Amino acid sequence: MPHNTDTMTIDPPRFLVVQYGARHNYAIPEAFFNAGALAGLYTDLTATTGIGRQLSRTKIGRQYLSKQLARRTPPNKIEDFVHSWGTATIAGELARKFIADAQSEHSGYFVRNAIAESLMVQSGTLGATHIYSMFGEGGRFLSHAKRAGLKIIGDVFIAPSADLIVAKEAMNFPDWVDATPKLLSRDDVLARHSALLTEADLLVCPSKFVRDDIVKNYGVAAEKTIICPYAVDQKWLGLEAQPEPGRVYFAGTANLRKGIHYLAEAATLLKDACQVFVAGNVSARVRNHPKAIDLNFLGHLGPSEMANEMARADVFVLPSLAEGSASVTAEALGVGVPVVTTAAAGSIVRHGIDGLIVSERAPKELAEAIRSIVNNRKVRDKMGAAARERAKQFTWERFALQVISSTCKPLAEAPKR
Repeated sequence: MPHNTDTMTIDPPRFLVVQYGARHNYAIPEAFFNAGALAGLYTDLTATTGIGRQLSRTKIGRQYLSKQLARRTPPNKIEDFVHSWGTATIAGELARKFIADAQSEHSGYFVRNAIAESLMVQSGTLGATHIYSMFGEGGRFLSHAKRAGLKIIGDVFIAPSADLIVAKEAMNFPDWVDATPKLLSRDDVLARHSALLTEADLLVCPSKFVRDDIVKNYGVAAEKTIICPYAVDQKWLGLEAQPEPGRVYFAGTANLRKGIHYLAEAATLLKDACQVFVAGNVSARVRNHPKAIDLNFLGHLGPSEMANEMARADVFVLPSLAEGSASVTAEALGVGVPVVTTAAAGSIVRHGIDGLIVSERAPKELAEAIRSIVNNRKVRDKMGAAARERAKQFTWERFALQVISSTCKPLAEAPKR
């Protein structure tokens, strides 16, 4: 257990990242490390520390947790900065499994979070000047750190209204879902994300869609936010595009939030000119829906298969209704594939330059946009070239320095590390 060091240094700035899971493959704490500004990483189960490391060496761990642990491997360079609360994760999983009621999933998260937050408070702030929390993760610890004089930075990786949007959509399209989600009130959302919306001194939004949501719907002051898009993984930039004319590609969970029902309608309108392929998890209800007859479902793909499909795409499409910033759209740009998407996808796509932005819930407009690119090869090729150049602009180094410059001007102006 790390030593309690709740004293704040002033210079240089130091960021303690609170992150459950392996979001972005731990790229954000790594980016702070590369900038010489990482104080530590508080996380849950990893394959390299604590109980996760022990479980990864046992038969039962390999049998039941191998896939989860394989994804939870922080980069070697930040190994000495990682403090994991695997016991909290295990306790949460046991609570979820053995609490036999409709709220078992919620109970599991509650148990995990309560234990993890207590351990964080006990362990202290590690000499940090700033806490960087993923979507308010850390809860009670954030309040503790703020009382100690630290600045709280919240990463709003998805619009808080996403669940509300999906619940309303499910009411209009009940035949596309197995169960209609609960329609939350604005107060419910505020209560659920109170640590994020009330404790943070700065909210990092990956897209304008996210910032608009928290400003317009939850009373956050615009000056308390910055728009800071996530990076594009370099592996996509090195992939050679081999587009097949008329091959339209969608990747992601095939559900209402991603607009799969509108894509299905667009696919029918396009069947004379295009084939639409859908990669990702899909329920039997969606796969077998009568209106999905013109969608070609590929199922869940591994990394190499995903890369192969992206390289073959003529156009990438994501008619999402609510995101933070869908990374798959940036990945498509990195390969040099024009993207047709919505403003709600929170993408870095520039309308008319490297893709087209269409209205949400507009299958005819969606189909027309796809057709306009597929049928004009010069436009398609020009957009593809612009797409890759656009993607090159977004790196994790740039992301970290933008966050740092918004909180610690001297380091951003004269980085020495």
